[in-house]
Amino acid sequence: MDIKELPEVASWLKQFDMPDLYLAEYMLKKLRYVSLEEYEAWVQSSITNLLLDLEKRDHGKTSVAIFPVTKNTQNVFNQDKELKAVNDSSGRLGHALKNLERNMTKHIELSPRVDSMKARRVKHIIYVDDFTGTGKRFIDFWNKVSPSIKSWCSHGWCDIWFLTFAAHNEGLKKIVQKVGPLNQDSIKYDHLVTESFIKTNKSLSQLCHKYGSRLSDSGSIVGFGKQFSPIVFQYGCPNNAPGILWCKGDAEKKSFKPLFPNRSVPVSLFPLFHNKVTVGETAEDLWMARNYQLAVNFLENADLYNGHFEILTILSYLNAGRGPENVREVMVMPESKIEELFDELKLYGLIDEVFNVTRFGKDVLVRGSKLKSKRIKGKREYNNFYPATFLGFQREV
Repeated sequence: MDIKELPEVASWLKQFDMPDLYLAEYMLKKLRYVSLEEYEAWVQSSITNLLLDLEKRDHGKTSVAIFPVTKNTQNVFNQDKELKAVNDSSGRLGHALKNLERNMTKHIELSPRVDSMKARRVKHIIYVDDFTGTGKRFIDFWNKVSPSIKSWCSHGWCDIWFLTFAAHNEGLKKIVQKVGPLNQDSIKYDHLVTESFIKTNKSLSQLCHKYGSRLSDSGSIVGFGKQFSPIVFQYGCPNNAPGILWCKGDAEKKSFKPLFPNRSVPVSLFPLFHNKVTVGETAEDLWMARNYQLAVNFLENADLYNGHFEILTILSYLNAGRGPENVREVMVMPESKIEELFDELKLYGLIDEVFNVTRFGKDVLVRGSKLKSKRIKGKREYNNFYPATFLGFQREV
C-alpha cells in the first residue's frame, strides 16, 4: 500500500506546490513511526534486561524502585491552586510499567513512597520516559525529586538509571550536566538522534520554513528546541517535530492543515505505525547517496531489492563519503538495527572495520544497479513512467 493511498496523507500532500510535493512525501516516508506494541515491548524488554544486569552486578537480587517520568505542572503562578492531574504520555507509560510489575518479584516496586524505599533499602532507582528532546522535562522532574533520594545518591547508597525510548543527543547531554548522579553509562535508549536528517537536509529544512509561515505559531516551525524531530508515536506527535506535521494553520494567512492536528494521531493514520504502508524504502535515498543508476533501477524493479534495500542504501551512503554517524541519522533506525546492518556489511566484506567500502562492496553496487527483471513469455509488458524531475532537479542518467 502506497502512503499516498491514505486519504489524510493525500490531502496533506496536496497543500504543497510542485516540486515541494516530492520533498514532503520523502520526509513523511522517512519519519520513524512507533506503534503502541513496539513501545510497550521496549518498556518490558529494556527494564527486564537492566534488572538482569543489575542482578549480575550485585551478585543477587536487590531492591529496585521504578518511576515513570511525569511532567511537573507546578510553577510560581499555580503553587496555591489545586494540583491538576497530568494527562500526558506518562499515563500510558505508567500503565505499561504496572503491567510489568504484576509479573515481578516483590523486591521491585513501582512508584514507592520514600519511607517504603528507605525500609526496603532500595539500591537502584530506574526512571523511564518515552521521549527526550531538550532534556527539560526530566530535569524539571528531577528538581522535584525528594531530597532524601538525592542524599542517598550523593552518598553512594543508591544508583539511578534513566531509560528513554527515543532521545536527542543534546537533551541527554543537558541531563548529564544537570543531574549529578547520572552519567552516559546509566542512560539507555532505543533510538538516538544526534542531528535530525530534516535539519541537516537543506531542502527539507527550507520546506519546513516555507510552509511553516502559514502556521498559527511561528515558534513551532522547527519544533520545540529547534530539533526537527523525526519521531512520531502512535499516541501522539512530539512538539519537537516540525510544525507542518502538527501545528494548525493561521486563519488570517493561507490556511494549512497539519497531518497530526494539535499533535493528535487519528485512527485513520494507524496503518503508518503497523507497516501497512510503504515507508522507509525510497529511491530518493539512493539518489541522495549519488547512486543515480541504482535509484532509477529501484523505481523500475523494486521487487528485485526485497530484503537488500537497506544494505544497498547504507553501502551507497558510505561509498558517497558519508560517515557512519551520518548514515545513522538518514536511515532513522533503532540503534540495534543499524548496528546489525553494519555488522552484516563487515561480515560479508562489503566494508572494512573503519567503514570504508571495499573493492567487493563497490562491485556489488555496480552489479546491483544493473539488475533486471526476467521477461516472462506470454505475459503483457507494461511501460514504466519515470518523472522528468526528481526532488525538483532534472534527472541526468
